[in-house]
Amino acid sequence: MRFFAPNMDAAARARLRLETRLGTAIAAQALSLHFQPQVDVVGGRLVGVEALARWTDAELGAVGPAEFIPVAEATGMIVPLGAWVLDEACRQAAEWRLDVPVAVNVSPAQLIREDFVDVVAATLARHAVRPERLKLELTERLTVQDPGRAAQQLTRLRALGVILSLDDFGAGTSAVASLLTLPLQEVKLDRSLLAGVTEDPSSWQVLRALLALARSLNLPVVVEGVETPGQLAALRALGCAAVQGFLTGRPAAPEVMGRRLDLGRLSSVE
Repeated sequence: MRFFAPNMDAAARARLRLETRLGTAIAAQALSLHFQPQVDVVGGRLVGVEALARWTDAELGAVGPAEFIPVAEATGMIVPLGAWVLDEACRQAAEWRLDVPVAVNVSPAQLIREDFVDVVAATLARHAVRPERLKLELTERLTVQDPGRAAQQLTRLRALGVILSLDDFGAGTSAVASLLTLPLQEVKLDRSLLAGVTEDPSSWQVLRALLALARSLNLPVVVEGVETPGQLAALRALGCAAVQGFLTGRPAAPEVMGRRLDLGRLSSVE
């Protein structure tokens, strides 16, 4: 019986190299942020921007978030990486004088830390950003794994004044109890829900039911992953108010997004 194969050793060495390079990049603050607009479905009015981490390494080239974020989470590097993303997003929002929230993803490892709320408060103060101009997007994994701790931390963040959004809702097994028990202010529906919405009646019904649930709880909804005019038309018909996706604005570097903001040329959804 074989317990080892050469390709396993190659994969282990590639993973170690990725971890090492990522640790160096985080320590040197060598990553960057891109920003993607969240817009009103009727007229394309900007309602928010999401900060997205990007990494191009001198040796590895462009490494996608789907590759480096899980490594950061598995190694604990997500904590310093997340702190940098939060700080840089708030700094950029202050530079732009944004009058809409900037959204930042928060991992379970960050949120369970005792000092996380203090870190958020200090970051807002450092850049003179009002709390309501920061939106923290949280995954359902946190609310399922440690609901008591999640509720405690989210209550403190809510008291601070930041906006709390439940990200990726509808992906896999959704914890509806999260919507009922946690101090959330927004629901972000996962892109997978749009896969068949223009031709599959069951997909339409699922999306309609989730939107109705959110409305019944007075929770605004953002639907992510909108890529086609048909998907956008379906969301309009269902009464969804805000969307995010390639159709309405691709992630862009700060200088590009800044020009869009200055010129009011964010992608139209008309």
